Amino acid sequence: MSHLPRTRPDRRPRPLRAGRAAAVVSLLLAAVAPILAPAPASAQAAEGDAALRRELAAERQMLREDLAAYDRAREAETGAREALAAALQGISSQAAATGPPRGMPALRTELAEAEAQLAAATSRTAGELDSIRDRVRRIALLGAALGAAPPPVVPDVLSGRWQVRIEPVALTGTFDLRQDGTQVSGAYLLDNGRAGSLDGTWVNGLLNLRRIDSETGFDSIFEALRPEPGRLVGTWRPTILSSGGPGGGDWTAVRVATPSGEEPGAEEGEETEEAEAETEEEGASP
Repeated sequence: MSHLPRTRPDRRPRPLRAGRAAAVVSLLLAAVAPILAPAPASAQAAEGDAALRRELAAERQMLREDLAAYDRAREAETGAREALAAALQGISSQAAATGPPRGMPALRTELAEAEAQLAAATSRTAGELDSIRDRVRRIALLGAALGAAPPPVVPDVLSGRWQVRIEPVALTGTFDLRQDGTQVSGAYLLDNGRAGSLDGTWVNGLLNLRRIDSETGFDSIFEALRPEPGRLVGTWRPTILSSGGPGGGDWTAVRVATPSGEEPGAEEGEETEEAEAETEEEGASP
């Protein structure tokens, strides 16, 4: 009997039935669904909050750097003001001398350099203050976006008309101020006819005003504390120096009217009368 060679069975995979194929596809889709599906709304919100918090932390760090830069600018401005005073003292000594002038060209150059350095230093100080204002505004916006508690309301203690006296030039006049939180603006009129606008801030009990004259522009900075209701006491310094002009001085102010045009309360009214009496006594002196 002849033997026929055995044939090997076909080992190719059998096609899946329709039901089994659908089941496999369903399992695969279930496995990758968590990867392909968009993140839940809560997760997206958490990620957005985390990004805002990182930005807020960065802004706060830059605010600390801005404050340090402002302190350095103020120190440089003080040094420049002292250098200018020294140059003016040298010129004053020459003016008092009776002999032939000596070294006047050098003194003139020194004076010009001191004036330029002071102008640059004052400009840097104003620029750093503007940076601080912008940084504070951005931090407030980020805090609002994060749903943080709103900043405490800053009471309006400055809006109204103030009777001012500026020394050592013995000038009097009025400052009409408007306070909106930490921002302060207004206008002024002095008894010598000078007038213009005021712009600044009220932060932690310190008033910082820039005086913009209608003729000379940004010409001085006024800073003051409020030791008691209705009274301001502080110092001022020029940003534009003219020959023979003072390098700064003191100033005081008493509020004589509220924004509605009414007189201040009894407490402030008593202070106003006392301050006006002092002003009249000072004005009577030569």
